[in-house]
Amino acid sequence: MIRTRHACFAAAFLFFSTTSYTQERDNQQTTDVTSVTFLSPGIRYEKAINKFTSLYGSFNWYPTFYYWSGFGGSETAFYLDPGFSLQYRFYYNFYGRSERGRRTDMNSANYIAPIVFVVFTKNSVSDYDYDEADRRAVTTVGAVWGMQRNYRKRFSLDLHLGVGHYYAKGTTQDGGGNLIKVNRDDWTYLGGLSLGFWINKRK
Repeated sequence: MIRTRHACFAAAFLFFSTTSYTQERDNQQTTDVTSVTFLSPGIRYEKAINKFTSLYGSFNWYPTFYYWSGFGGSETAFYLDPGFSLQYRFYYNFYGRSERGRRTDMNSANYIAPIVFVVFTKNSVSDYDYDEADRRAVTTVGAVWGMQRNYRKRFSLDLHLGVGHYYAKGTTQDGGGNLIKVNRDDWTYLGGLSLGFWINKRK
């Protein structure tokens, strides 16, 4: 399964890299974009690197709702976990969108990107672990396909899907019932929907 995923992503990067030659006919290019988000409150900044690539960074607070019920009663909790994401984006369909009369301003196009996502949370990452007493970093490294749309009336939408490998500390029991710390890592799916408003000056 892991080898298949590697092959698929290698093929995808090779295919989309070749499309950059067809985009040379287009005068569209990446620009710097700043936006604020409200589903996971935070801020995003995208820095243009060259005509088709950008460096993207975001800092957000990710909501978690917790509910537990048992013989002794029930418990609910709501809290926000801080986290950040870094991506190196390659936009591959500026020309196609422009030819169809679609908006491409402010990086309104589809992209592929390697991604690093880090969230500081108490949540366990394994069914064998307990929730943590203190927040610790859960780091995921992977690759995603995504689409970004920054509309004229400032509304901003960003959706990405992909696969990655996460790394985190976990708290579990040893054979004697003692709590111990262990290293956890595994493959996981990545997905994110970001809604907000871009705050650049209008040209």
